[in-house]
Amino acid sequence: MKKYTLSFLIFCFYLVRFSVTAQTASIPHSLDDAISLFNAGNHNKAKTLLLQNLEYDPNDSDSRSVLGKMNYHLGEWQAAIDIWSEGLNGKSSDYVFQMNIGNVFFEKAEQNQPSIYLTKYSEDEIKTNPKLYEDDFKENTSASFLKYWQNGIDAYQSAYKIYPYQEYVLDRLADLYEMNREFDNSFIYHKQLAELYPENSHYLTKAAIYQAKIKTNTKKEQDSLENLVIKRLNYSLEVDAQNPDTYRELAKIKAKDKTQNSISKELIQKADFYASIPEYARFEFSNENALLLDRLLTKNYSQRKNMSKLIDSLAISFSEKDIITQNLLITVLAADASDSELLRTFDNYYSLFRERKNIITALSKTHHGQWLLVELLGVTKEIKLTRDITTTLVSKKSPNMHDVLIDLLEYDYLPESMDIAQSLSKLKDERSRTALIKELYLPLPETSKKWQDKNYYFLQIRQMRAILALSALKKDDEIKQELLKGLERQDVRLFCAVALYSQTKNTEYLKLAKKYKPKRVPFPELGQFLKRFNNSKANSLGDKLIKG
Repeated sequence: MKKYTLSFLIFCFYLVRFSVTAQTASIPHSLDDAISLFNAGNHNKAKTLLLQNLEYDPNDSDSRSVLGKMNYHLGEWQAAIDIWSEGLNGKSSDYVFQMNIGNVFFEKAEQNQPSIYLTKYSEDEIKTNPKLYEDDFKENTSASFLKYWQNGIDAYQSAYKIYPYQEYVLDRLADLYEMNREFDNSFIYHKQLAELYPENSHYLTKAAIYQAKIKTNTKKEQDSLENLVIKRLNYSLEVDAQNPDTYRELAKIKAKDKTQNSISKELIQKADFYASIPEYARFEFSNENALLLDRLLTKNYSQRKNMSKLIDSLAISFSEKDIITQNLLITVLAADASDSELLRTFDNYYSLFRERKNIITALSKTHHGQWLLVELLGVTKEIKLTRDITTTLVSKKSPNMHDVLIDLLEYDYLPESMDIAQSLSKLKDERSRTALIKELYLPLPETSKKWQDKNYYFLQIRQMRAILALSALKKDDEIKQELLKGLERQDVRLFCAVALYSQTKNTEYLKLAKKYKPKRVPFPELGQFLKRFNNSKANSLGDKLIKG
């Protein structure tokens, strides 16, 4: 299955990991309106609204922050920095602007970092011959990298002075110092994160890893440092005994002593085992579980038949309390996804089909299994897998499906439908209905060549699928009124006419649909929808919509 990705921009606040505060009522334009326009491709209009906000109130930090991000998304990074810099006033709101400025320089430094020219070195070669690597690193360090790197450090340090205990600024400082191989400074911030979040195994292990990189002058100092690192790693395992990075770092230390080679190998085995399991489905290592997982995740095509039998036997044998088997099965399902990020996955020359359905059906019968399937939906966007899971869970009336499906609506433009809108309509509740109605009012790009604009067409597909899903709710008067109002709007009137025909079988709506059909623009799904009806006019219009 081909992995599909978004081919148009969804505007998001990824530069700063906390939400924008509410605007005052006196601001002329809302952020939501500006962001909706930006997502629809109306970039200049969106920016104009925010500029008007700043003319009204130059201290409107929310509008300034979002306006800068819009410029950044459009590749105008220096303009973004200028906008944020103009907002610096020595107040706590400077944190947002300094973090945004730091993130831009972080990315610019990343694009110019010396390590991208040193791919010839493996991790082992860097470890065994550090001086040679360091010399090459310095030789490839450009002036532009150092400029971007220092500007990023300065911005983050300014943000750090405002909020020294913010997780994000500590994390970014640690990463940026590491980028320039200043491990001592990187460790300072990793250590602070570990102290602030003592129950976070990721931060505990990171602190240990960077502490281990600190240079020492004598063997005594090195041994002392190593003992501290081991102590940190052991504590990390007490917090989370299933963190693969912790086992790998311990294995590196043990490998230095030839008498502990067997221990090092066992630690690597554990690291590989836990790295092969999704975070939401982890379970305790044992030789039996490791062997079973290896058999389930086999890359040997000749073993496919035996693997299939094993999956079938597991899928029919477990009970509600058999958590390990359920976790094993979700691991197989996750590893088989075309966009899987697991370290060990199936080879691309085959994937599971019948076995997938068996696993999904089996897991949907238990509460834990349903939870595991919902978690998998959160990390995969493979169309077929998403469709199979959502349709199964909807039929089971699984809890929390509203949130999952509503989040997935933004992907419901892809060439092969995931049945998201259809699944939402089957839930037949207020939240689902409201989410589908909102799809009718998606802001579309303002363009003279709308049918040649991919953004426009993709959003139209989303609207069409939502409207066809709404047409199934025939006894809902509010929905019928929304569809009738849609006949007055050029962007959705074709879809609304078809939906109203579906509800009423009144051929007058077919005449309207024929009238509203754009020339030489295909809507094959809409055409196939009409061809289901036992009506020659509906079938004829369906054929025309398929051909375009």
